[in-house]
Amino acid sequence: LLLLLLLLLLLLLLLLLLLLLPVLQVAAAVGCRCFIAMPDDAAIEKAQLLQALGAEVVRLRPVAITHPEHPVNVARRKAADTPGAAFADQFENLANYRAHLETGREIWQQTSGRLHAFVSGAGTGGTIAGVSQALKELNPSIRIILADPQGSSLFNKVKRGVLYTWHEAEGKRLRNPFDTITEGVGLNRLTANFAAGVIDDAVRVSDREAVEMAAYLLRCAMPACSCSIAR
Repeated sequence: LLLLLLLLLLLLLLLLLLLLLPVLQVAAAVGCRCFIAMPDDAAIEKAQLLQALGAEVVRLRPVAITHPEHPVNVARRKAADTPGAAFADQFENLANYRAHLETGREIWQQTSGRLHAFVSGAGTGGTIAGVSQALKELNPSIRIILADPQGSSLFNKVKRGVLYTWHEAEGKRLRNPFDTITEGVGLNRLTANFAAGVIDDAVRVSDREAVEMAAYLLRCAMPACSCSIAR
């Protein structure tokens, strides 16, 4: 089990490299610096990898989005205080989901339209929002399903219309309300990108299910897989 978890961590770092390398390449190509603020409970290897690629990384303690030291707010201030800087704002910038309209059309083309459902997790919400809009436009009967990790509120937002998880109930709220091994998906606030999605249903996915599916995909389907993919 320990070997499996170490392998999953390695593959998660590989996925992170594939996702962030284009951003850092663009910054390097145009002679820009890249500043990234991230929570310090994320894997230290992520920060080390980004630094190795040339980014300036600041690791911050996890706090609510309303706190001035939340990574999003720190990045926003850094951009405001740096002449010529641009704040990506990937959670609220609707260019995020609009970019994934093309992702949805690519999925449609690559499946020749033989598609009944699309299942995805959500971090910023950009992927599931863009893909859902594109696929629904091509075939309104395609079902869009959110796969949400334990401790996230997005499941209840889809199922009941309210952002809520029982871990946040009165008398149950803890400093660290829930722990999950999965990073990058699941959220306890509604983003502009997620709100743009056309989502039919949601399922809750436990860490155990994510690890078991990642192991299955490694054996049977994919050369590289992480828990966020397995969801």
